[in-house]
Amino acid sequence: LGPGIACIQRKKLTLCLKIYVFSSSKASAGWSNAIFFMSTHLLAVWGALCWRPINAVPTATLVLAFLTWQLADFGITIGYHHLYSHRAFRAKFPVRVVLAAWGSAGFQGSIKWWRLRHRLHHRFTVSSTRRSSRRD
Repeated sequence: LGPGIACIQRKKLTLCLKIYVFSSSKASAGWSNAIFFMSTHLLAVWGALCWRPINAVPTATLVLAFLTWQLADFGITIGYHHLYSHRAFRAKFPVRVVLAAWGSAGFQGSIKWWRLRHRLHHRFTVSSTRRSSRRD
């Protein structure tokens, strides 16, 4: 393995990722996500200011947007982070499906990708004294 490669091994499966380091000279990762999120927010601001004034948007639409945002946040926090990354609790299949669906609304990648990246984050940035779960 070369420099900047990190692996997690589970039984006979080994998953490896290249770890990117951001420096002042060259930022080599995350540009596709940054462009996606920046353009999404810029389009939202443009739409809110130029296309339709906020008082022209039905209240039900604003409530639905707020609820979707909150459910996506719960899906990432409870599902992707605590359930899948840290295995902090067990859940029955229907609950896992709902949390996965809510998390996918957050546009943060698949559960496998998120879980692997988060575990690598903990491996390289958090001390062993700070744990999210007994099962970690």
